[in-house]
Amino acid sequence: MQDVRTANEQLQVFESGLLKQAEQTLRVARVSFQQGAASLLDVLDSQRVYRQTLLEYAQARADLSIALARLERAVGGV
Repeated sequence: MQDVRTANEQLQVFESGLLKQAEQTLRVARVSFQQGAASLLDVLDSQRVYRQTLLEYAQARADLSIALARLERAVGGV
């Protein structure tokens, strides 16, 4: 049960703002680059962070699914 709680809490962190924050940072970096206020490296770094955040979010979703399946099995489910 603790695994389900932990996985759900991780998922909530992403859904409560971390994904939007990473996306917004990338958007700002792109606009700044277009206006000459940021370098291409800044854009690429923001893109890397955004993609890493997406990967970590996908992993958190997978972790929750696994934890739920283990819980179901433990209580006599499938």
